Formats: sequence, structure tokens, C-alpha cells
Amino acid sequence: DPDYTRLLPLLRCPACGASTLAAGDGRLACPGCGARFATADGIPLLAAPADPTTSSIASYYDAAAPAYEQGHGIGRPGGAWAIREKYVPWLRARLTGRERVLELGAGTGLLTRALAKMSAEVVASDLALGMLRFGRERNGLELAVVADAERLPFRDASFDVVVAKNALSYCVHKDRALAEARRVLVPGGRLLLIDMNYVLYLPYHLLALKEWRKAR
Repeated sequence: DPDYTRLLPLLRCPACGASTLAAGDGRLACPGCGARFATADGIPLLAAPADPTTSSIASYYDAAAPAYEQGHGIGRPGGAWAIREKYVPWLRARLTGRERVLELGAGTGLLTRALAKMSAEVVASDLALGMLRFGRERNGLELAVVADAERLPFRDASFDVVVAKNALSYCVHKDRALAEARRVLVPGGRLLLIDMNYVLYLPYHLLALKEWRKAR
């Protein structure tokens, strides 16, 4: 599946930060540092989380992918209602339909599917390959990358909008994730955050403000 070749103009090496990756034989290679990255079902594997907590999160959601939509409620009536009645209208009011959008923590792609209808192009990223694979089979994900939000494998100023729904609260180093989102945005681009953890729990809300200030 050659889908990942459409992503090449946006990608950079997550190991050294070089802004060129070459494709061949189902792999991506960095001419700068020599790092090589596999692909799976047309999805580049460009995350190598060194943090044990990040690695455990990736492993958990990779295994949980087949039952995620039902087990975690997002695919149940309540979760579907929240996406349809709350998230989608809020995002639509902030998009013109001409933007290139990066979604962080896209999971199985339920929101990505909606974003594709209100933007020029959307790239889904997630730590867990299993989630993106399920999203491709079940929800029609097209452009997808296994990526760590704290070390994004995208070139500077590649996206008009970055969307993160219930993703920031899972990042170990939230200031790094926010700084990376800022880096990949074009000047004047927008970061659109939806995170119920921060809304429901005051300590998360205060932490979010602290991390945002650190990232600026």
C-alpha cells in the first residue's frame, strides 16, 4: 500500500530532525543519519518512544484497539452523540474547509472521519499502530502516521491546524507536545484542544495552564 508516499513532503526524520525522508522497499530512510523506518499497511512507523510511560500507553492502546470503541464508550450512543453534537459543530465553526489538519491521538479515527469532511486534508497520528489500523479498516482513515506527539515526525510549518481530542492529558511531557504542535503549525496556525480530563478535573486544568506557559 503506497499511501505513505503522499506524506513524504510533510515528513522529517524523528531521529535527527532532517527534513528529507526517502521511500523504498516499503521503508523510509533518512539520508542524513541513516535511520530506517518500517511501514505497515501504508502507515509509516515514526515513533520510538523512549519514556517507559509513553511506551506502556502505546502498548496498551495497540492491544485494546479491536474493542476500543465499545469498551471506552466513544463508539457507544453517548460517545457518538458527543462527537456529533458537541465536537463537530465546535470544530466546524473554526475551520474553513481549506486547511491541512493534523490530528494528534487520532485513535480509531472517529473524529478524523468528521474532520476529513470539513478540511482540505487531514493526517491522523497516534502512538498505537493497532488503533490506526482499526481506523483504516473501520472508519476509512487515509493518511496516517504512528507518531509521538512529543517528537512529531513532521517538518516545520506543515499544517494550518492541529487538533487534539483527549490526547494532551496522555502526554508525559505536555510542554514538549505543545511546543511540537506549535512548531509544525504555519505562522498564524491554530491548535484546537478538546480534553475532557482538563474540563472535569481542576488539577488537570491548572496543569494545562502551567504546561502551556512553559511551551511558549
